[in-house]
Amino acid sequence: SKQGHYAKAEPFYKRALAIREDACGPDHPDVASSLNGLGWLYYKQGKYDKAEPLHKRAIAIYENAFGPDYTRTAYPLRGLGKIYTVKGEYAKAEPLYKRAVGILEKTVPNHPDIANTFEEMAELYMKMGRDDEAKKLLARAKRIRAK
Repeated sequence: SKQGHYAKAEPFYKRALAIREDACGPDHPDVASSLNGLGWLYYKQGKYDKAEPLHKRAIAIYENAFGPDYTRTAYPLRGLGKIYTVKGEYAKAEPLYKRAVGILEKTVPNHPDIANTFEEMAELYMKMGRDDEAKKLLARAKRIRAK
């Protein structure tokens, strides 16, 4: 099962994080990348309480290093949005997705990652009963993927 693979991967993600923290310092952007990867792994395992602080720390590192509109900041924003969506904390998830979309549209317009973000945001809107908005986002994602 995938869960078994995720469990096997966890020590490697943790080791990579430790190596980057030792080599680069705790606030280096490479550390943020490892934090985001480990957060994603925890999300896939349903360990949301472990994933959440990792994504938050990654966001803070990217913001401190590059400012609020750095492209890679969108990924832990999305990760945090996914966690809040699964936990039913929709009011926390929506602004994270909006910010991620804003960053990606500004820095990498028409990139497939924007389509992914629209699809994740559409999932949130469907759970919120906002089907019309969800359909618009899915249509936008489809247009981006068609290019």
